[in-house]
Amino acid sequence: MKKNGQLAREEVTRFCDLIRAGIEMWVEAGALLVEMRKRDPEVHLRIMERNPMMTLEVLDAFERIGNRQIYPYLIVDASPGARLLAGLPYEQQQSLYGGKVDVVIKTADGLRTVRKKIADLTAAEASRAFDLCGLRPVDEQKKLFRAKPASPRDSYGGTVRREAKEAATIVEFPSNEEGVLDASKPPKARIHDFLKIAQDAVLNVRTVISEAKLANARDLDDRLTLILTHIGKVRLEACE
Repeated sequence: MKKNGQLAREEVTRFCDLIRAGIEMWVEAGALLVEMRKRDPEVHLRIMERNPMMTLEVLDAFERIGNRQIYPYLIVDASPGARLLAGLPYEQQQSLYGGKVDVVIKTADGLRTVRKKIADLTAAEASRAFDLCGLRPVDEQKKLFRAKPASPRDSYGGTVRREAKEAATIVEFPSNEEGVLDASKPPKARIHDFLKIAQDAVLNVRTVISEAKLANARDLDDRLTLILTHIGKVRLEACE
C-alpha cells in the first residue's frame, strides 16, 4: 500500500505533466489558428459554428498565443504582475515569468529591495517593478515614492479624492529642456517617449487606487491593465 506522501508526489507529478501537455496543445492550437486565419479571415465564425463554447475572446487569446504575443501561462494568471508582464515582448514574458524580480518596498525603517515572484507582486509593487520597456531599475523605483500625509478615510471619500488628486503629482513629466520631448528627435523616438510618459501615469494611478482601497478597485485595475496592454502593443508596432 502506498504511503500518503508517495501518493501525493505521484499525483503532483501527474498534475504537472497534464498542465505541461495542455500548454503544449494550446501553443499548437494557436499556431494552427494563425495559419487557418491567413487562408480564411472568417475562420473564427466557422469554429464557433462547430463549437458553441468558443467565443471571439477565447479565439483571440489563442491567436495571440500563436502569434507569440502572449506566453501561454499568462492567459490563466490573473495576478497584477502577470497582467503587466503580458504587455511586454514575448521574449521577456518567457524569460521573466516564473522567476523573481527586484521590487522596492517601504518599511518602517525606510525603503528596501526584495526579490519576489511576479505572481506574488501586489498591484502597487507590480506598477513599480515594470515600466514600458520591461523591468524598472531599482533606482527608478525608489524615485516613485513620495511622502504623503497619513489621514483616515472619511465616510464621504475625502481621502480618496485627495489621493486621486495627488496622483497627478506623482509622475514627473520631463521638459523639452531635458530633451525627452525634443521635436528634433526622430518620430519613433518621440512616440516612445510619449508612450513612456503615458504608461508611467497609468501605473501611478493604479498605485493610488490600490492604496485608496476603493470598492471597485479590481474593476478599475483591469481597465487600466487593458490600457497598459494597448500601450505596449502600440510601442511594439510603432517603435520597433
